[in-house]
Amino acid sequence: MNIVIGSDHGGYELKCVLAEYLKSLNHIVYDVGANSREACDYPDFAFKVAECVASKQASFGIMIDGAGIGSAMCANRVEGVLAATCNELFVTRNAREHNNANVMCLGSQVIGPGLAKKLVDVFLETKFEGGRHLKRVDKILAYLNGALSSPQQMISTIVERVMAVIGNRDAAAPQSASTSAPGLNDSPSRSLICEDYIKNSCEAGSTLTVKKGTMVTALAMDMARKKKITVLYR
Repeated sequence: MNIVIGSDHGGYELKCVLAEYLKSLNHIVYDVGANSREACDYPDFAFKVAECVASKQASFGIMIDGAGIGSAMCANRVEGVLAATCNELFVTRNAREHNNANVMCLGSQVIGPGLAKKLVDVFLETKFEGGRHLKRVDKILAYLNGALSSPQQMISTIVERVMAVIGNRDAAAPQSASTSAPGLNDSPSRSLICEDYIKNSCEAGSTLTVKKGTMVTALAMDMARKKKITVLYR
């Protein structure tokens, strides 16, 4: 099984122990850091673990910080991830059986290596029960995927779909978008930027300059955040 593991500086030692333990069980382990006890920020590594699970590079993720709470908050911001703080056996089993959790977060200041190994075993070996629990988990994922959208998102979706139907996608795509500097893109010359333009025409981590009078839909802004694109208005 492919498993991604990460930690902040406080969880570094426990991460090393668990990584070796997982390898001894013949799992493939991806270690995304931290790589030392030097002070660092747990969100940086919690997001890496969650993104690895969301992209299917790993079946499960393990993230370790001081309490296992902050990292769970971070991981649950990533679409497709269901993270749980698992510092106790009953909770860990429940996280898998009832909630289909795919990322477990541990607190190095709460548990020791012996219990941590038992928790990892329970998390990896416990199956999701489905049944009555499935519809509840589906509601969580539906919300994360935007199925329970805000009115603004719903309006943006309708606008984009109507434009697609009437064949007027050129209003949502650049006519002569140019790159004035590495990672810097000018906005389309028309008046609306939609999700597809951000998704297909803007590189991750780039900067998009939006000209005065151009509207950026809510879905487009969500896609920009996911791709870590900076949107500047002028």
